[in-house]
Amino acid sequence: MGVTVLFFVACAAAFAAVLFKRETRPLLGLSVSKSALPNLIVGSVLLLVLYLLANLLHLDAASGLLWFVAGLAGQLLLPALGLRHGVSGILLLLAGFYLTWSAPDAAAVQIPALSYLFGLTAGKALNPSSAWEDLALPATWLIGHHWIAAISPESMIQPYQALLAVFLSVSLLMRAIQGTGLLPKSPSVLAPIFVVVTSGLAAWLGVQTLILKPALLSWVWLFTGGTLLSYLLGIGFAQSAQDNGDNTTDSEPSWLQGAIQLVLIGIAALVASRLFGSFGWLVLAVGLLANRSASPAVTVAGGFFLARTLLQGFLYQYNPNVTGINITHPYASAALYEGFAIMLLLPGLLRLLSTSTDTDQNANESNPHALTNTPAWSLLTVSSVLLGGLSNYFLHAEATGSLLVSLTVAGLGVGLLEKIQPAQAKQYPLLLTLLTINSALLSHELLDLGNEADKMQKLTVLGITLVVLLILVLFSQKIGSGRKPVQVS
Repeated sequence: MGVTVLFFVACAAAFAAVLFKRETRPLLGLSVSKSALPNLIVGSVLLLVLYLLANLLHLDAASGLLWFVAGLAGQLLLPALGLRHGVSGILLLLAGFYLTWSAPDAAAVQIPALSYLFGLTAGKALNPSSAWEDLALPATWLIGHHWIAAISPESMIQPYQALLAVFLSVSLLMRAIQGTGLLPKSPSVLAPIFVVVTSGLAAWLGVQTLILKPALLSWVWLFTGGTLLSYLLGIGFAQSAQDNGDNTTDSEPSWLQGAIQLVLIGIAALVASRLFGSFGWLVLAVGLLANRSASPAVTVAGGFFLARTLLQGFLYQYNPNVTGINITHPYASAALYEGFAIMLLLPGLLRLLSTSTDTDQNANESNPHALTNTPAWSLLTVSSVLLGGLSNYFLHAEATGSLLVSLTVAGLGVGLLEKIQPAQAKQYPLLLTLLTINSALLSHELLDLGNEADKMQKLTVLGITLVVLLILVLFSQKIGSGRKPVQVS
């Protein structure tokens, strides 16, 4: 009960920081991008068709359709209302908290929770006007619930849920304090020190008084380390916490900066997994959220930690090799190659979509997310979803896990080291990876169906899939040709 009260107090404080902040923009105001409508409609319809297909195949994922629609609608409609920064993410987080915390059995809501996460991730991919926090806040809780229900022993389910709720509450409180503008801006090091020290002390106090398990106090160090990491990753950038809600930097990082960030994230991931286990990656992601004015590297790091934790749930549940993935196996090796190839080609594809759809340079400068205002982008989003399901069907679990691992690792490197246009879309490689992993989890029954299918059945499915994709590509090119992005508010 105490943890629940703390969580709702933190959400209320985050709301209050938005409500009482001096801002010329109203709390609510309709804002719609007309050029994005075809992309949103095409992508949403295709994803709903996939759920219809899941129902025909009698997959468990079909039972989570309503929560998928709720997540998709939340990511598409709430930003259209013109809500101030942070409001949409908190509302979506509250819905996810209600779904999982009120359930008597954590395993009973696995499919609804994954379906809600699937809708949120797909909605973020289709609607760039939503901030990264609108996905990161609810996704952190939902992925944490999935890991806890799938991997944790039954005696530790409730303590781990309480631990996650405490850390998430502290991050929300820290974001609320920074949102008020009360922290001094000079010297620049003062605000980071305050946030890191205060978040660590608040987390220690919450765990000490609300969770009666002294062994969990050591997790406070990891959470504090995640908060510190969020500031270390921003060193060398011109930080600008803007009121419009897109906390990104104006300058592109150099290759050296990206390499340093890659090393820092790798060290943090290794320390967390070796000393705390795979749940440590999620605690790091929660710590990153405490920094409200984050650099693009922080969003990439957060996406990596979330994807890696979700991936661990897939490997634990469906990989038959208890010692891990044998990458020397021909199928696993080929899948590993495929994942790296996809991620290395993705930045070029993003640049191609950007230049081919935005013939007006001024329009491209005024709309940094213009590349997603084309049906071709919705096709790329749906293809990421199909990749997870088709891998389950055509490959065995170990090869699918190998593919997901390579997508996650390569997505981190591409997001930090490659120049992606627009710069705000540096988290998209890992965002698409999250979609693929989520799809693989929801379509896990296809692993058995694929093992039972003969070669002729697999060739038939492959042929139908290629024909459908070809039709969709031609369709997207036809309705996307000659269009210029138009912004209306």
